Amino acid sequence: MLGYEQKVRQGIIMSLLDSVEKGTTILDVGCGNARDIGVLVQHEFNCVGVDLSPSMINEGRRKLDRAHLQKVDLLVASATQLPFRSGSFNAIVCSEMLEHVPDYLDAVREIRRLTRIGGTVVVTTPNAVGVYGFFRMILRRIRALIGKPDPHPFDSWKSEAELNAALKSVGLGVLKNLGFCYLPGHPSYLLPPRAKTLLVELVSLIEPVLEHRLHRFGYEVAVKCTAIG
Repeated sequence: MLGYEQKVRQGIIMSLLDSVEKGTTILDVGCGNARDIGVLVQHEFNCVGVDLSPSMINEGRRKLDRAHLQKVDLLVASATQLPFRSGSFNAIVCSEMLEHVPDYLDAVREIRRLTRIGGTVVVTTPNAVGVYGFFRMILRRIRALIGKPDPHPFDSWKSEAELNAALKSVGLGVLKNLGFCYLPGHPSYLLPPRAKTLLVELVSLIEPVLEHRLHRFGYEVAVKCTAIG
C-alpha cells in the first residue's frame, strides 16, 4: 500500500509539472534519499536536491549512482536557509517535507525567494482534515493517554486551506489544488494481503475522479503555484 501511495504521489507531481519545459533544472527541497529525483530525471528534467539529513543525501547519491543517473546535484542544506541566489530556479518541488519543519513559513519564504517570476512550484503534504488525518488524531490521543511517545517528534500535517494561505502569503499564486490517495486511513494497513490488493485496485479506479471533486479530503493535498511579482 505504501508503494501505491508513492506511485500516486509521484504521478500527481509529474502531472502538475506538465507546463515546465523538458531540460529545466528543478530544485527538490527536502529530497530525502532522492526518491522522486529518479522519476524527474526519467522525465528529462535536470535536478538539484537538498535535504537536512547527511545520511539521506548519501543514500540518495548511492541510489543515483546505481541507476547511472546524471544531471543531478545533491547537497545538505536547511529548507529555511537554502544556499542559492534569489530567482535561481524556474521550477521547485517540495513534497512531504513542510509538515516536518516547525518554522515551515520560513521554508515557504525561501522557496518563493528562489523561484523566478512566472516559475512553477509544486507542494504536497499530508492532509490534516482527510480520513488519514482523522485516524492519526485518534492514535495520537491514545498514545498520549497511555504515555507512549509519538514516533514522529514533529509531524504537523496541513489542510488545503492552511497550505494555500501560506503559499499566497509569500507571493505564490495558487493555480491548482488536487487531493490524492483515498485509501481509508490506518485501519486499511491491518487488512490481510489479498484484501489490501483488492482495496488498492478499487481505489485506483475512482482516484482520478476524487482527486478533483473531493480534493480537500484526500490523504494528501497537492498545490501548483506560480511566483508572482
